[in-house]
Amino acid sequence: MKLFTHYIFNKKNTVLASMLLIGCSTVPRLGVWNDFKDELALKTQYLVEKDADKNQALQDTINFLLAEPLTVDAAIQIAVLNNPGLQAVFEELGIAQADWLQAGLLTNPKLKAQVLSGGGEVKTELGIEQDFMGFFLRPLRVKLGEAQYQAVKHRVEHEVFSLIADVRESYYTLQGDKQLLTLLQSVVEASEAAKELAQRQYNAGNISVLDLSRHQANYHEVKLALIQNEIQVEIEQDVLNQKMGLTSAQSWKIKGILPQFSEDEPVLLELVSRATENRMDLQALKVEIKALEEVLPWARFNQIAEGELGFGQEKEQVLSSGPELKIAVPIFDLGQAEAAKKKAELRQKQKQLKALGQEIHTEVVILYKDMMVNRKTVDYFQKTIIPVNQLIVESAQKHYNYMLQGVYTLLESKQDEINANRDCIEALKTYWITRSRLDFAIGGGLEFPLSGEEYDLQESMKN
Repeated sequence: MKLFTHYIFNKKNTVLASMLLIGCSTVPRLGVWNDFKDELALKTQYLVEKDADKNQALQDTINFLLAEPLTVDAAIQIAVLNNPGLQAVFEELGIAQADWLQAGLLTNPKLKAQVLSGGGEVKTELGIEQDFMGFFLRPLRVKLGEAQYQAVKHRVEHEVFSLIADVRESYYTLQGDKQLLTLLQSVVEASEAAKELAQRQYNAGNISVLDLSRHQANYHEVKLALIQNEIQVEIEQDVLNQKMGLTSAQSWKIKGILPQFSEDEPVLLELVSRATENRMDLQALKVEIKALEEVLPWARFNQIAEGELGFGQEKEQVLSSGPELKIAVPIFDLGQAEAAKKKAELRQKQKQLKALGQEIHTEVVILYKDMMVNRKTVDYFQKTIIPVNQLIVESAQKHYNYMLQGVYTLLESKQDEINANRDCIEALKTYWITRSRLDFAIGGGLEFPLSGEEYDLQESMKN
């Protein structure tokens, strides 16, 4: 509703027709969610949908995934469909899309009516006014609205990747601590055996109260560690439950064995390059900068562009009609403040882009190095330290069988082996947590093992 043809001055019907045609001109269409979710599914490899709680088919899918031993992929899929916080973020798309639509609409016309009476005379005025200067700025507003929508879309995608990383990290944390829980139970059993043996020897008068107290203290220490780990596992289950959008009443189980890493790792320079291309928050800033660069030349004009074109009728003694024109006179506000504001916003966004780029680069480098340290640590434990401890336990068992050393030496050797496995599990857990964070830092794309590719702790501890 921003443009009048030259017939406005003498054909009222033409004026109204022109307003209607322009008001119905092309605007961004609503309902592009399907396009967005397909694009996001391609990037994340997970099904994305709004209002999954109202979709029975999706709820059946969630229940099916929960009925089986929960894999990390299943946990992520449930979270992407069911996390209420993410569902709220999805609504940002609708808000941004509505703003984009609003940017393409013209202001409504203003109808005027006035009746004045006095001295036996009646004066009537009728008219219609329409902003016409906005017509020239409409393409710019639409382009800016589209840019803002694209920026919001990238930020929503970034939130999806953030949730995926959070769920993956919580899953591996829980899985690692469940594995440690199994190991701690073995430590408690060994310590309890040592405590009971010490009690019998003390009763027989073979050891002092000091030695007995040491064995008792060691048992209570590992017993407390077991209790703490059991509570920690329950807390981590609650955390993962919350991220999947589930209630505490919904039960599920996971395998308590961490997966083993693959043979090869990506190159650091490749990951840094991938982060620059794939990080959605980085892409959002680039879109905002491009939009500000395009709007900057028009910033001053946009501030002072106020004009209305109308048509009016006045009846006093005779009926008279004609066009009206109102234009703002730029005397006080020349638009310089608005132009300065846009320039400052542009500089700010450019500096934010540079800062974010440096932050991402550093984050990727640090996470990669941290991941590799833990990988090498696990590898060293599995190939060197644990096998050596297994040989020590085997030798200690033989010496004990031939009465060359006492049972306490055998138990200590066994406990050293368990501690080596515990440290290995901690390093492996940290490796997967760090890899999950690195995957988020580069915008996704790292490979993670399928369910079943685990490091078999029980097999490694066979004598």
